[in-house]
Amino acid sequence: MVFTYFLQALDKGTMSFTSIMGLREDFNIADTELFPWLTTCIYIAILVVEYPINWLIQRVPIAKFLGSCIIIWGAILALHAACTTFTHLVIVRTLLGAFEAVCQPTFLVMSSMW
Repeated sequence: MVFTYFLQALDKGTMSFTSIMGLREDFNIADTELFPWLTTCIYIAILVVEYPINWLIQRVPIAKFLGSCIIIWGAILALHAACTTFTHLVIVRTLLGAFEAVCQPTFLVMSSMW
């Protein structure tokens, strides 16, 4: 659980470094108003998906569900390499937030079961 939290925090933290490492130039993001949406879209997805996830983890096998979602989260993280436009990045970051939203409530339930 700690390692997964670390990886998620690392992903969020490195987004700020990408602006100075050339992401804006690579994707032609000239408007400084657009770049923060790459971080904001994750939190919007978490906000939208959190309630259905809490409902779902009460009804499915939690270990299989969590394992599947973490694998999908990792695959979506790898899809960042295939993005070619700002729109692709926003879509991938939003999906990343949706699957990241699974971790906190399932970790809480698993810890309380333990």
